[in-house]
Amino acid sequence: ANAWNVDASDLGVNLELRNNGGETLQITGVSITSSSSGVACTSDVDWVNVTAGSTLSAIVPCTGLTAGNSFRGDITVTYRKADSSLDLTSTGTISEKVVA
Repeated sequence: ANAWNVDASDLGVNLELRNNGGETLQITGVSITSSSSGVACTSDVDWVNVTAGSTLSAIVPCTGLTAGNSFRGDITVTYRKADSSLDLTSTGTISEKVVA
């Protein structure tokens, strides 16, 4: 993830994903597993091509967000290189205060 915020008014986690590689990638899924009490996030995306050097903005819907509370979650982005059928993953963790 290049940038993010957790927004109670958007009902989810706003992500900006950047392709820093040298070729087009097909994003096939974005998910967040929340470790925050009472918060559940789910997301599937349609196949989206992200060319080298470009960004993709996405929102991962979450329930149970309260402005001012802390949020912590593990992000998994599933993708494929162009002309490949092999799924690859990139993972990370975000920790953020929920905004209104």
